[in-house]
Amino acid sequence: PLLLEDYGVPGFASDDLLARFYTKAAWPTLIAGPKGSRTGLHRDTHNFAFYMVLFAGKKWWRTFLDDDAGSNAYFRLDLNAFTFDPFDPDFHKYPRLQDATVYETVLEPGELIYIPEGLPHGVRNLEDTVAVSGNFLDARSLGYWKERTCARREWSDSNACWGYDHEFNKVV
Repeated sequence: PLLLEDYGVPGFASDDLLARFYTKAAWPTLIAGPKGSRTGLHRDTHNFAFYMVLFAGKKWWRTFLDDDAGSNAYFRLDLNAFTFDPFDPDFHKYPRLQDATVYETVLEPGELIYIPEGLPHGVRNLEDTVAVSGNFLDARSLGYWKERTCARREWSDSNACWGYDHEFNKVV
């Protein structure tokens, strides 16, 4: 409970169209994980942007640009994930990764990270961690979301794409 006294939705995510109109949204989310746990390289649902505030522990982040040809060569649309390990890539098995550019950082307690819409990312917990994370859609990212997410076949039938578009457009 004391951690919540120090937490508030970051200002850049405060005009969230999902929170205003998409009632299925359940963000922000409390995320706790033990040392050594991790995610595979993925894009968040619907390519939404998100933020994470870390309260305890350390997280190692690796990201690639959304249009990085070297990493995208190994993207599996059916899984919304990549087939290689971003923390220990096998360049023999995945030779196009040699053309990829990876960005990385270690997030420490009290720090916030912002991941833009559609950005592939993977995270490894270097220590036991406690964090709060939230996906969001705002007016700035609405164009990307419509053109790069909802236009794709894997998301075009999504209720978020077609069921709320008229509501989202009212505020832009």
